[in-house]
Amino acid sequence: YYLQADGRLLDGGQSPKTKAAALTYAFSTLSLSADEVVTVYDSDTLLPPDTFSLAVRGLEEYDVVQAKQTVRNHADGWLPTLEAMGIAAWSHVIYASTSEGPYQLLGKGYFFEVGKLYAIGGWDADEITEDMTLGVESYLNGYELGVVDRYVQDLCPTNFADWRRQKRRWVMGPYKHLLNERLSGRDRVRFWAFTVANQMLSLTNLIGVPAGIYVLWRTLGGRPFAFSTALTVVVALNFVSWLYYSLRTYAATRDAVSFESRRDAVRFYVLANPFTQVLYATIWVVPILGAMWRFARGEDVEFEITPK
Repeated sequence: YYLQADGRLLDGGQSPKTKAAALTYAFSTLSLSADEVVTVYDSDTLLPPDTFSLAVRGLEEYDVVQAKQTVRNHADGWLPTLEAMGIAAWSHVIYASTSEGPYQLLGKGYFFEVGKLYAIGGWDADEITEDMTLGVESYLNGYELGVVDRYVQDLCPTNFADWRRQKRRWVMGPYKHLLNERLSGRDRVRFWAFTVANQMLSLTNLIGVPAGIYVLWRTLGGRPFAFSTALTVVVALNFVSWLYYSLRTYAATRDAVSFESRRDAVRFYVLANPFTQVLYATIWVVPILGAMWRFARGEDVEFEITPK
């Protein structure tokens, strides 16, 4: 079942208030047996055909299975280009590492057996970030998450204002769960590390990127800074970490992103590379700060259908 971009109508001519409401309506009106499998994807997304068979096979071992994510309209502008590589790398390297939990689901491309979805009450119809809530609830009920090595191909907004609003909603999703009393101390630390701490990496770019450019400029001008041994070790470790992540980024992108021609691929990799990914990580500061500001003011996440 999917919620169409113009709002799928429910009985009485009312549009669903949230995506979760549409999913709940479909789940409650369809006749499904406990051993059938339910998956969710948006009407503008594509999945490799074998995703379904691999996910069903994965449900023999795991309670819920989630596909990875990328962007298919990478030729539509600089934002989709950067996001195609950035989201593929994040879901391959970072998200896959969160499968021990607490975990979130990614809004599309996840699979449940009907009986297990019934057992935890399905979706909360009033939730805007229903995938985050469903993921945390699944974890708290002991459900194990498996990540299938296939990429859902989504559409990225080409307009920065639309992109900012969408990402602000995504960023705010975890905040209400950070102090969840049902999470153990260890779980809370892991959840903070994979949400807030991960977001802080983008914020540090506001200082780190200009500082790095300045140090490089001084070095190229023959006036390098004298670093202590300890700082040199830190810089070396950061470089090794960046190199490792860059290699895994290219590996993820190779598997996730398809091209119509060699020229299309060359254009993509000229614009999307480890250096421009620093820019991509930095522009996330805008929705992150917006989300933090709204959260601090006690404002709720707003449901919006993002133009794509």
